[in-house]
Amino acid sequence: MVQRALIAICLFFFTPSLASATGNIVCQSQDGVVVDIQVSNLAASVVSGIEIRTQNRLLSTKMGRGETVFILQHFIAGDRILIDVTDDNFERIVARIRLFVDLEGDEQTIAGPVRIEGLGVYAMSCEGL
Repeated sequence: MVQRALIAICLFFFTPSLASATGNIVCQSQDGVVVDIQVSNLAASVVSGIEIRTQNRLLSTKMGRGETVFILQHFIAGDRILIDVTDDNFERIVARIRLFVDLEGDEQTIAGPVRIEGLGVYAMSCEGL
C-alpha cells in the first residue's frame, strides 16, 4: 500500500501538467483493439497517458478507469515509438507497443504491433500527433 501511495505522489509531481502541449496517437486493429496514447510535448515528446481497450478488457493510466497500469518505459525518437506498460504493482509487463512512423511529403503513416499479455499480438494502424 505504501508503494502505491509513493507512486501516486511521484506521478503527481513528475507528470507533465495538462497545460503543456499535448496530442494523441490513436491506434486500432482489425480485431477492434484500440490504443490511445497521450503525448505531451515539452522539451521532448513524453508519453503521459495510455488507454488500451479490447472487447472485454480496459487498461488505463487513469486511476479508477478499468485495470490501472503504469508506463514503465517509453522511447520516442526518429521513426520509432516504443512503450512498455506494467501492472499496478510493477510486477510484469502487460503490454508492449512498437510503432513505426514514416513520412513522405505531407503524408504520415504510423503502424506496428501491440502485444497484450494473455490476449495476443495485434497489427495496429494509427492516426494523430
